[in-house]
Amino acid sequence: RTMTAYTKESHPREWAIFSSIDTNDDGKVDRDELLAECKSFGRESARDDLANALDKDGDGQVDFAEFCQGFAAIAEMEAAANFHPGWGGEGCFGLGVAGNVAGHMAQAGMTQDSGKTPANIFAFYCPDPPDSHSDAAGQGKILDKIHTFPVTTNIVEYPRDAGASKVQVEPEMAVFVDVQYAEPDSDGKRHVTGLVPRRVAAFNDCSIRALEGSDKLSEKKNWGAESKGISSRVIEVDSFAPGTLVDRLVMVSYVMRDGVVEKYSQDAPARNYTMFHEPLLAWIVDRINKQRNEDKWDDVGELVRAAGDPPHAWIALGAGTYTAWGEKNYLRRRDEAVVIVYDDAKFPNGPDAAQVEALFHDKTAADGIVCVHQTFV
Repeated sequence: RTMTAYTKESHPREWAIFSSIDTNDDGKVDRDELLAECKSFGRESARDDLANALDKDGDGQVDFAEFCQGFAAIAEMEAAANFHPGWGGEGCFGLGVAGNVAGHMAQAGMTQDSGKTPANIFAFYCPDPPDSHSDAAGQGKILDKIHTFPVTTNIVEYPRDAGASKVQVEPEMAVFVDVQYAEPDSDGKRHVTGLVPRRVAAFNDCSIRALEGSDKLSEKKNWGAESKGISSRVIEVDSFAPGTLVDRLVMVSYVMRDGVVEKYSQDAPARNYTMFHEPLLAWIVDRINKQRNEDKWDDVGELVRAAGDPPHAWIALGAGTYTAWGEKNYLRRRDEAVVIVYDDAKFPNGPDAAQVEALFHDKTAADGIVCVHQTFV
């Protein structure tokens, strides 16, 4: 009988998740590591059932072959959790800012912005509408596209649409905000009045650059349940004012291809965004309320209303510019990407090569670094 070989190359999806759970890097997962994984999904009670499903020989350790053979149990637990544990619940919207770094939109093949403000905003995730008949003022096609929760920590599912090509990592800093609303107006609409920042994460706003039949940016942002990435660890913030912690945060990304690590994007300090601090948050509020459904942009306010005026949102604030290698190399299956946000007071020159390499092996990041490591499958 032919024996199945279980390797990183043959089972990249399983390997990406296995290696993130195997925190001591000994090639096996024990019950303590399984408990940590279950806790991260708010499913502590599932530990014993999961261990029994995976540990076929009962030795208290799960090797990679056992993990692959019992992978359905892992997938079932994560599906039951429904949302990435750090997301903020099912009523949390997903937004992005386009064109907030000079030069990025030109590299992405889009018309460059004026340089005074970002280009506009887009939605990449809209929670299921409370009113299932809502089409967000004629934007039903977009709702259908972005109602699937796309955010993971380990995997990016490479687009399967035959018309999709030129996939790129977009390394960003994302901020979790409480959304404040006015009382309903005469039409029953509640306009957004403020965004209160609470925490920051490293975010992979992975994007399709070429999509046949697409006329909206948001259609290139969410192609299913594993098309975005966010760090498990976050940086708590209590202010977006100049001179506070957010001024020290810097984004950068790397890609590993065939075992070789390449720098994918330039180090991009958040303080160099075209707009930042409270003016950026105020501008996003204005765009939510006033941006209309025209050209490649959506009426985001109507999408927010269709989602029932969600109390929270993650907002990806904009990607940095690519290196020469990053600009000419689109992502392939089996590539791995690491998106990092670091504190440049602690890392004035950014993470060094050894620290970056360790992040590709899912080692715990040093204090002052948050990151997301994903494999394209």
